[in-house]
Amino acid sequence: MGNAVKAEFRKIFTTKMWWALLIPAVVVAFVANLGIALLQRSGQADIAQISGQTVHVPVALLSLGVSFGITSIFAAIYGAMAISGEFRHRTIGTTYLTGRSRGAVLAAKLTAYTGMGLLYGVTTLIFATLGALAGDGSDALPAGGSWLLVSLVGIVIIMLWTLFGVGLGGLISNQIAAVVILLAWGLAGENILGVLLRALNAPSLSHYLPTASANGSLAVFAFDRFIAELRLPPSANLSDLQNLFQIAGLPPWWVGGLVFIAYAAVFALAGWAISRRRDIS
Repeated sequence: MGNAVKAEFRKIFTTKMWWALLIPAVVVAFVANLGIALLQRSGQADIAQISGQTVHVPVALLSLGVSFGITSIFAAIYGAMAISGEFRHRTIGTTYLTGRSRGAVLAAKLTAYTGMGLLYGVTTLIFATLGALAGDGSDALPAGGSWLLVSLVGIVIIMLWTLFGVGLGGLISNQIAAVVILLAWGLAGENILGVLLRALNAPSLSHYLPTASANGSLAVFAFDRFIAELRLPPSANLSDLQNLFQIAGLPPWWVGGLVFIAYAAVFALAGWAISRRRDIS
């Protein structure tokens, strides 16, 4: 198993796709956090009204969450393209022949691409932090504990999105179709389904769709850290802040996280099972 995982990493790092998709993700992370830090330095980040008083919001945590959300899109696309590309270019046959079994090869792929999701997440964290520091120095960063906790949740979500993409690529095996489905679902499909659910008087169900559950989990967790940073009195009205960050009505962060873990697990295992039995002749 260890040799199979090493072989997968060698295959990954001898191609350009992993860094070609990582570069735009980290550029967005850097620019988003730079912009928020400059906004904070200008004093325009004091935007929340709590009990009639304007308070300073540690908005760098919000930009960090946005960074992980953007990177997760690239990570999912990378995972889908990586495994479906083997079917497209017919290199999967050689991969299977050099492995102990199809199951072992596919398990090694899932392990390796989980590691790539970790790489995407950590790199996003580094560039997001550099962007915040470039914009306003250490004053741009909230408390270290909050920053690292939100980062941890974001990195886990990126890893899960990578597995989700690998599973989808294994299910479809058509590289172009896998990418189109991911983009179409993320950009329009889930929103359209959300509108239909609202029309059916079931708007809360939209919170449990894949993208909504992943992004909602991170957004709610970050909001909880905001509240901890602000040290508001128990009587404070939080509805304005909840509306500001568009998290009103969302389930607890751990609920959304468990839902998305289930999505990633189902797609990863389904892709593994289908690829194991697919005819590659």
